[in-house]
This record gives sequence, C-alpha cells and structure tokens, in this order.
Amino acid sequence: MGEQGKEFFEAFPEGAISCEYIVVQCNECGKLMNVPKLDLYVPKEGYDASKQNKNTRWSVAFSGKGYDYVSPCDLDRHYDLFEQYNHKCSSCNGSTTVVEGFTDSIDDRINRYVQCPECKSPLEILSFGNWD
Repeated sequence: MGEQGKEFFEAFPEGAISCEYIVVQCNECGKLMNVPKLDLYVPKEGYDASKQNKNTRWSVAFSGKGYDYVSPCDLDRHYDLFEQYNHKCSSCNGSTTVVEGFTDSIDDRINRYVQCPECKSPLEILSFGNWD
C-alpha cells in the first residue's frame, strides 16, 4: 500500500489492514483476480487494542503497531472500516468489483453467478469446506 499505508499508520498507530484474500472482477475486461482485501480499519471508540492477546487466534489482519495480528472476530467487533481499498485490474488498469460469492459462499442471498472473462457465460460458485 506504499505511501497510503504509511500515512494511515502514522495517523492511526492502532489501526489494522485486512489481509483476507478476496476475488475481484475487472469491470472493463472481465478478468478475475485473487487479491488481498487491504481495507483500512480503525479501533472503535473506547477499544484499547494494546491490551488484547492477539496471538491466541488466527488472523485476517495486522496492525501497524508491532504488526500484531487481529483475529476476524476482533476485526468485526472492535474495528470500524476507515477506507475501502479500490483494486485496479492487473491487465488493463480498470476498476474492479468484489465478487462476493467467492469469499462469502455461505450466505444464500448472494449472487452465485459470475461472468466468465473468456466466453461471457456464467460461472457457478459452489460452496466447499476445508478442515485441518
């Protein structure tokens, strides 16, 4: 995130960046890309992130102060979205849209069909599980 990330952590040392991988699709050429989310989060009013033991859970984000991990539960409960990162297409530099079905396939309300960038036919998104 370069200068943007540096400026963010200088202003919000307890802030966090989401590192969860998402799928985005280019609005111009249709290319599908798997990218880190990179949204910026700030702690909610009254939350002291320095008192949390972040090494007890798995992480989807890291903070700027010492690169402590932030668990998905803590990110949802104790942080507010500050700025959403806008990804650009690696092929044509076009704007992209998050393809929700690839990252949140448990929710039945989402659109499970995405257009193939090659033939323009719909791709069906199927749910699957992966356990250790």
